[in-house]
Amino acid sequence: MKTIPDKWVILKITRKEETLYRVFASWAGGYLTGDSWRVNSGISDIYLEGDNYRIGGFSGSHYICHKDNYGVIGGYNQGVLSNILEKQEKDVIEVLPKTTEFLKLIKK
Repeated sequence: MKTIPDKWVILKITRKEETLYRVFASWAGGYLTGDSWRVNSGISDIYLEGDNYRIGGFSGSHYICHKDNYGVIGGYNQGVLSNILEKQEKDVIEVLPKTTEFLKLIKK
């Protein structure tokens, strides 16, 4: 499945000595729909294709994320992300900065 979010960020999740990276993707709603979000299963690989990162997930999904669209869209989605960051108990979760070299996160 190919998914193209309006905005996206990479979450770094650390539990004990294990680190996992996940995509938090967000979409702006329209007249009949509200804003929405999704977190992928975990990043298995990242490739640069033109101006887009193609981010593969453990579930087989692929997120096509434009380099210039790093961030979160909408107050609802920002609130969801804030809750994820604040409410976790066992993990350390952080949003990686836009300046991160994403192609170097996953060792191939």
